Amino acid sequence: MLPDTPDVEAVLLGPGGLAELLPAGALVIDTSSIAPDAARRLAGSLAERGLAFLDAPVTGGPGGAQAGTLGIMVGGDAAAFARARRILDALGRPRHMGPAGAGQATKLCNQIVVAQHLVAVAEAITLARFLGLDPEAVLEVLVGGAARSWLMETFGARMAAGDPTPAFRMALMLKDLRLAQETAFARGVPLPATGLAASLMLAQAAAGEAGLGHHAVIRVYERLVGRGAGRGGELAGGPQAPTSAPGSTQPEEQRGEKR
Repeated sequence: MLPDTPDVEAVLLGPGGLAELLPAGALVIDTSSIAPDAARRLAGSLAERGLAFLDAPVTGGPGGAQAGTLGIMVGGDAAAFARARRILDALGRPRHMGPAGAGQATKLCNQIVVAQHLVAVAEAITLARFLGLDPEAVLEVLVGGAARSWLMETFGARMAAGDPTPAFRMALMLKDLRLAQETAFARGVPLPATGLAASLMLAQAAAGEAGLGHHAVIRVYERLVGRGAGRGGELAGGPQAPTSAPGSTQPEEQRGEKR
């Protein structure tokens, strides 16, 4: 597993790379998260050398890796997937998604959901604090209802406690969101919510926090509203909420305004 597309290309196709060293008929399984188009190119280049290739990015974090319960999204030839099944089964739950690049395409879809979900959890915790609620108590309620998710259960308490220890670094999440946006742009597919999540995470990276966990995106909200949230809707060190929304159509006399 390598960080980005250029790293994988160098290891496989660069001078002294695996393409030069492996015997014909060998199978390469790449669990990195890279661009789907790059995975397709790699599969083609390796096929010319008599090598089979599977793009098999994973999800589930360090805990899933240790427990052997990773979700594995696999792209490539069905016969190659069958050859790799015993190995992949030992790592987690493999699913053949289609031809080369399909595994990476699925991983991008996964990361879109992860990023937006973390942003939603960060917003909920921020608002809870602003309203004088105990964030941990709010999270306990949320995980008991329709808002429940693995992400909230895994990272919600860390976000509420201000623990930025990385299980997955923000820098890697930004790389995945960049790949998702580039892939979508090339096909004319708009991803506005992904763009917003990426912008918030870029703000975190700009603050020198790209090495923190992706769930530390809550720090962006802390900087936006001020770190100290008080009781009763008061924000320590921050502005008070307006009494009426901008652009309100409420009659002037009801707002107490005079010309």
